Amino acid sequence: MKLKKYPWLLAGIITAIIFLTITFFRHENVYAGGVITSGDLMTQYTSFFQYFRHVILGNHSDFAYSFSNGLGGSMIGNWAYYLLSPLNFIVLLFPASKITIALYTIIWIKVMLAAGSFCYAIQKLTKLTSTLAITVSISYALSSYTIFYMGNLMWLDAIIFLPLLILLTHKFAVGRQKPIYSIILAITILANYYTSYMIGLFLIAYFIYISFLKFKTWKRFLKNLAYFVLYSISGVLLTLFIELPTLLNLKETKLSTHYAITNYSIPKLLFNLPSNMLFGASNTQLPLIYTGSLVLLLTIAYFFNIHIQIREKLATLALLLFTCSGLLSNKLYVLWHAGQPPQSYPFRFAFILNFLFILVACYQLAKQQLTKRQVELTTIILGISIILGILFIISAYIRHKNSINLAWIISSVCWILIATVTYWFYTKKKINSIWLLIITILEISLNAIFSWHSVIPSSYENYTVETQNLINKLPATAKNSRLEKNFLINQNRGESYTFNYRGATVFSSNNDIKISNLYDDLGLQGLGYFYFYLTGTQLTDALFGIKTNIQTNRPNDTIPKFRNYGLREDLSQNPIWYKDSHNIAYKSETFPLAFAGYSYNNFIPISNNPLENQSKILNKLTNSNNNYFSKAIQGRISYQNAKISSNQQNISFKQIDTSKSTTLTFNYIATPNTSAYIILDKQIMTAEDGDSRASKLTINGKSFRSMPFSTQPIGIFVPASGKVTLTMTFKASTHNLTIIRPSLYLLNKKELWQTIKKAQNNKMNLTNWKGNSISGTVTIHKGQSLVTTIPYTNGWHAIVDGKSTPISKTLNSFIALNLPSGKHTINLYFEIPGLKLGIFLTILGALLLLIESIFIKKKQ
Repeated sequence: MKLKKYPWLLAGIITAIIFLTITFFRHENVYAGGVITSGDLMTQYTSFFQYFRHVILGNHSDFAYSFSNGLGGSMIGNWAYYLLSPLNFIVLLFPASKITIALYTIIWIKVMLAAGSFCYAIQKLTKLTSTLAITVSISYALSSYTIFYMGNLMWLDAIIFLPLLILLTHKFAVGRQKPIYSIILAITILANYYTSYMIGLFLIAYFIYISFLKFKTWKRFLKNLAYFVLYSISGVLLTLFIELPTLLNLKETKLSTHYAITNYSIPKLLFNLPSNMLFGASNTQLPLIYTGSLVLLLTIAYFFNIHIQIREKLATLALLLFTCSGLLSNKLYVLWHAGQPPQSYPFRFAFILNFLFILVACYQLAKQQLTKRQVELTTIILGISIILGILFIISAYIRHKNSINLAWIISSVCWILIATVTYWFYTKKKINSIWLLIITILEISLNAIFSWHSVIPSSYENYTVETQNLINKLPATAKNSRLEKNFLINQNRGESYTFNYRGATVFSSNNDIKISNLYDDLGLQGLGYFYFYLTGTQLTDALFGIKTNIQTNRPNDTIPKFRNYGLREDLSQNPIWYKDSHNIAYKSETFPLAFAGYSYNNFIPISNNPLENQSKILNKLTNSNNNYFSKAIQGRISYQNAKISSNQQNISFKQIDTSKSTTLTFNYIATPNTSAYIILDKQIMTAEDGDSRASKLTINGKSFRSMPFSTQPIGIFVPASGKVTLTMTFKASTHNLTIIRPSLYLLNKKELWQTIKKAQNNKMNLTNWKGNSISGTVTIHKGQSLVTTIPYTNGWHAIVDGKSTPISKTLNSFIALNLPSGKHTINLYFEIPGLKLGIFLTILGALLLLIESIFIKKKQ
């Protein structure tokens, strides 16, 4: 009975129970042994939250700049985008191995809060009864957007705070200012600046909308507008201690990158859209705007409600068109996404569309008056629902290319009819609103259960414990530089965050594209927002200081979602740090992190020749002239089910029988017991077997995989027989293909060691190496500079012999110092650019808000 006094609380509890239930049936309830695979949760965010734990629990020097961020990088953008939600501290209540439970708990609480905040706001806005408010709140909190994107948990805060911000914006538009608006706006921005930008656009439109509906005089409108703008500015100012440094960081990284805009066909989008608005909605390439059949019917009925003025309907229609504008123009689509076209998860502003559809549905419920013409209204609704069902059938037919999922269509039409009939009986007072709640819960729950993709559980907890134990067993000297490995789980390219080591792999939308481009030139996996140290060689190990490389013999199918890429057989004769039945940790001789060398910024890469590019860089940085690889060794080719044509650079094949696979085999004869590399075309590579034109790749019978983002060298060891066999098996669907001819190159370890030794003899002797500071001494000879593989970003400062010294770059990416000859004491330290000014502006914003609050209170 007490809960009835707090319907927002009851809405949250009911939604929480529904969420637990539907995730249980989809095997994503982590409490019941499931795993969330939605969004990038397992592939990216688990590692960010492990980093969050490390920093909060003591590794404070990594807060601003971390060497777990690939080769190293500023972290302020990652904090602002991923890690500043107020609920994130929940992860501290769980051990590191239970991070997936912690994240599921955060998501669960956020979904619950979204329902509660919507229920609270909608009752204030429309005076709906408790049952009706709870019904629409469930539709809001468990929309298809939430269900499919819940793994992108940093976006869920926007769903929580949007209803409250709309409520407070409404108050501003009618002349009742609330200072709490600035606080909630600030929290929303801090939680995620990206979704807050989208909310900001909508708040402006909503303020104009309500101001139009409530308009009395221009003087009053301008006064309300001034307060709205002033309090909005106060809210933004409160966030600038984080957001100003973030903006400066983004100007270096994401905002300096111009991704290609993938234009979509607007007619095709609009024609297919109905199929994502009804039961069974599951196409993530369309806007995720399913909120239940009842909400859809109510939204349509609003525009046919004879008790709502035409003026209000036209204003509402204008607001809908503004919010839908990202669906009507490719340029506006990019504008809604803050000027950067999303690289995945299109139509990310769809949560605002869902909110608005449900808000309009609530207006319909609130303004429903039962008169003798009610029958006419419900008849119109029935007619519209039938038309909508027909449109859906046509849309599904087109979308599935003449292959209709009949069960899906029947289910969708049935739910339309059930919702229509139930609502009709409700309007006739034959049933009460509890039935609307029941059908909403059933439909939303069943849609979530049946429309999700199949889940393959991973063994994240066991994997985390085992891998951490493995790394802990390595000697301390094996971990005092950079470390890499040939395996991971869930495609998570941020495991250096998870296990708190200095790595060379990272996946973040805030990466420096210059590093990704350099990786690509060197035959490593680099693409915009991530780089992946899979296809390293002993030259790149040396260059980037990969002192330890862990290889596993564990096959992919032994642990769910586990990937063993098997790409570094070239290390098999290196010294060993540690070995057990599954893993070997190899030791490599490398360049120091910083040494007296020769700065090099005029690197012009040779296309499709990563080994030549690696050689050039090592020679230039050390003023050497060594040949690290033999001349290309061509393999004798044999093939099955193919017609072959080739030259020195390329090989083309055409299938004979297009129903069968094609096999190309290359047999090489090379110097026995030698490390070597075979350069392969990126077209045949992929991290997942099912996504590549090649169904299987083996070298001397051992399988390997990679990613399709560069022409890449695959590390091998030539056995005592001197024979190396590369086999490529292509799927039957690969009818013809032209690839780079795979050549084999032998490594000259003697000449490589000479170059490494030259760098080691000139190393900077480190006395300190933390995330935000590096100190040591070095002797510079004439013509030399201090060169490093520390990725440069604004914020690095250098103190040399007690004096501030300008920082330059090498390879256009890494820190270098131009110093006079002699011995020098060097201190490099990182400070977050814009932090001091941001703190000052935040204090200013707090003072401004205080003055505003006192003024408003005094006036009232």
